[in-house]
Amino acid sequence: MNFLIVDDEPLALSRVKRLLVDNSNIDEIYVANNVNKAVEIMDSALIDVVVLDIAMPGKSGLDFARLLKTYNTSPAIIFLTAHPEYALESFDCAPVDYLLKPVNLERLNEAIERAVLFRKASLMHDQINFIFNIGNKKNKINIDEIVCCLADEKYVRVFYRKESALVSESLNQLEEKCAGYLLRVHRNALINPTLITVLAHKLGKHYVELEGFGQKIEVSRRRVSNVKAAMNHKFG
Repeated sequence: MNFLIVDDEPLALSRVKRLLVDNSNIDEIYVANNVNKAVEIMDSALIDVVVLDIAMPGKSGLDFARLLKTYNTSPAIIFLTAHPEYALESFDCAPVDYLLKPVNLERLNEAIERAVLFRKASLMHDQINFIFNIGNKKNKINIDEIVCCLADEKYVRVFYRKESALVSESLNQLEEKCAGYLLRVHRNALINPTLITVLAHKLGKHYVELEGFGQKIEVSRRRVSNVKAAMNHKFG
């Protein structure tokens, strides 16, 4: 897992990094000495756990923690501070632990174990969700809400509820990401098999119709048997 340490004191930051470096739960350690730098790292790397000071110049650790809670996939937060008086206020940000400086290795490792368990539980939950970008905004929907994914020139258009969005992932990537939820029916199409209403054959081609979706979707000849199997599973 990837960790981010945020502390404006160089000695404190280097000490925490030194304590973390041999922990088997940690793949990569990022460091930031202010919230603005921490935000840049969050926007460019996948961070699982943040070890966060509170009293810093400019935006505080509490400000950053509140911002993290707006992320679709927010990391686990461990507060590490010299100020016990922030403890009550900090729990509005739902940290997994609140540590006081100077922290010893045993106490820090306890917090890390708690954070790792929390993050793993979050990742398991996120596996049933689909996350995509519209502009600079991340959106998350339940995979069950996806109707189909259709190739659209260089991109893929995901249809969900009564909306749609262009995503940069390829159909192959989406097929792997949504394995067990979406069914490949054509080189240009993935569908939600629970929404199949009709499998039709016309002019030498097969098509499916999906509940609530007006467009017929072509099914390649070699994938017809998979569609029939999905329909048999749906209709018993």
